Amino acid sequence: MRVAFEAMTEFVGLLSVDGVLLEANASALAAGGLTSGDVTGRPFWQARWWSYSPTVQDQLRDAVQRAACGETVRYVVDVLAADGGQSLVPIDFRLTPVRDADGAVEFIVPEGRPLTSVHAPGDSHAAVIDELAAARRHSAALAQLTSNLAGAASTEGIAAAVCRDAPAVVGAGFVGVAMVRGGELRCFQPGGTDTGASWVSVSLDSTTAAGEAAVRGEPVHLDAGCTLSPLCPTRQDVEGGEADLVSLEAYPLQWGSPKSVKAVLELGWTNGGRGDAASDVASVVALCAAALERGWTTDELRRTEALLRTLLSEAPIGLGFFDTDLRFQMINDRLAEINGHSVEEHLGKSIADIVPDLEQQAVPLFRSVMSHAEPVTGIEFVGETAAAPGVTRVWEEGLYPVATAEGDVIGIGAVVEEVTERRAAQRELEELARVLQAGLLPQRLARPDGWDVAVRYCASVDRLDVGGDWYEFDEIDDDDHVITIGDVVGHDLRAAIAMSQLRNALAGLGHAYRDPAEILTHLDHYATHTPSCFGTAVFYARLDPHTGTMRYSNAGHLPPLVVTADGAARFIEDPPQAPLGMSIKRNNGNLELGPGDTLICYTDGLVERRHELLDHGLERLAAHAAQTRSDCSAEQLAERLVTELSAAVQEDDVAVLVLKRRTAP
Repeated sequence: MRVAFEAMTEFVGLLSVDGVLLEANASALAAGGLTSGDVTGRPFWQARWWSYSPTVQDQLRDAVQRAACGETVRYVVDVLAADGGQSLVPIDFRLTPVRDADGAVEFIVPEGRPLTSVHAPGDSHAAVIDELAAARRHSAALAQLTSNLAGAASTEGIAAAVCRDAPAVVGAGFVGVAMVRGGELRCFQPGGTDTGASWVSVSLDSTTAAGEAAVRGEPVHLDAGCTLSPLCPTRQDVEGGEADLVSLEAYPLQWGSPKSVKAVLELGWTNGGRGDAASDVASVVALCAAALERGWTTDELRRTEALLRTLLSEAPIGLGFFDTDLRFQMINDRLAEINGHSVEEHLGKSIADIVPDLEQQAVPLFRSVMSHAEPVTGIEFVGETAAAPGVTRVWEEGLYPVATAEGDVIGIGAVVEEVTERRAAQRELEELARVLQAGLLPQRLARPDGWDVAVRYCASVDRLDVGGDWYEFDEIDDDDHVITIGDVVGHDLRAAIAMSQLRNALAGLGHAYRDPAEILTHLDHYATHTPSCFGTAVFYARLDPHTGTMRYSNAGHLPPLVVTADGAARFIEDPPQAPLGMSIKRNNGNLELGPGDTLICYTDGLVERRHELLDHGLERLAAHAAQTRSDCSAEQLAERLVTELSAAVQEDDVAVLVLKRRTAP
């Protein structure tokens, strides 16, 4: 409103109750050739405007005293012009008392409107009567516009007041309002439909005066020769439609942070042009801009409030807001239901007041989020609430710092979802998966004399305990044992089923054939016609436990590690061939495990890490295995490898098979 105060062409000021001038606008100062320092802080009647006549000064002192008692005083009087005291300007002068909430006069507002051109001191005032009447009409129109703008709460109500009341103030044929929304101009139509006001959308471009003003961010002025359509979309009904315009002006209105064009004010003169009455355009534009900004802000707040209210009431998850003392300031019905108290019972209460069983879990996390200004999600709380005393429940929560535009944290928002039933169902599924996996993996291992055997299987943490990794150590004959380690592509039930199919196929082939390469060749044909088995990596070997000789073939699997009795560790050097399903010639390799030697077969989950070369994982495995003491059993070694080498966040299945040939007693 300060902008409007300074932009007004009328002389306006502010007095204390005892008549001291506190403020004077630019028009009043310019009219007398004065600065603010010349007049403020001293009695109003002593200012230079009135210094040409003691009688006028006494009249003003008396008027101020009457206004201080609550009377509105109005009369015509001369003030000295800014020409060295050579001429006077007649003004319609008024003193209006401003009261406080108790009704006492707090300030006095002096207003003056020039009525005629400058005249010499002593001229008669008779010629100003017509102008005085016009000035009163203008003042009434301005007062009505100001009052109606102040009384309108929404953008639509303010736009209606602008279109209805502003033309009389500036002498225009019409004043229109357009709002910039969603890349369009939404133009207010006071009587656009049978039901009253409406908004019409047009393109936001330079094809209209309003659009050009919005795009450029600068006022647009059009002179004679233009027509209302299509230059001014805000009004299509002036004087029956295509009325000729003498002039049209469009003013972009900006606000927000950063400032941007939010609205456009259009003024059109159809008869007589801008004229003298249009001298108030700047102040009217400023006045309307301030009102529209207020309406726009109010509308945005109402939309946000409606959205928040709907979200709070309808959201299927719990939502709450806590202040910096961790007291409930806002909560929706769902969270209130979870906690077993009404919404009203929550407000102003602490976590300890409402959910004491969760205080020790929640408060440290809340304070950490607030101090670090960083959100935390996926938190799991376990405990009881008043909604179900004695029943242990589980919630998953996300905590979010709520900060001002300057970055100051003013509280914490919480999103709460009860997952009690989900966690119970997940536990049942995990148990079922473990039973399924146990059924798919070998139920027994061969235990030939002179050998220690150990196996381990660990599922990845991001799924159920079921997958496609497997191991096998089975007896065909006393001098013929099968060693298998394999990894089916995928990590789900489909992979587990494929693994079971391959195990069954290998069992049949192992009894029909003895040569590993020949067996894998037959398995290639099977995988070619079984999509879920295609691409499986498998190491297959036949071991004579009496001699320690082993014949093997590798279909794309990681090479087993051999640790000799003296602690040397080496990977089987034969290069692995393609995984199952390829039409290639399979080859065999040979190995002999002596007393004290250990064979370690493993799947990639033991050595692979995200964002790390596989060679690093293989080197880590060899280093750990080489440090094994000679008296370390296969069980101890298998447990140590899984415990020390599995990733902190295990992303893949791990299968390990350890065979150790004991030394002679």
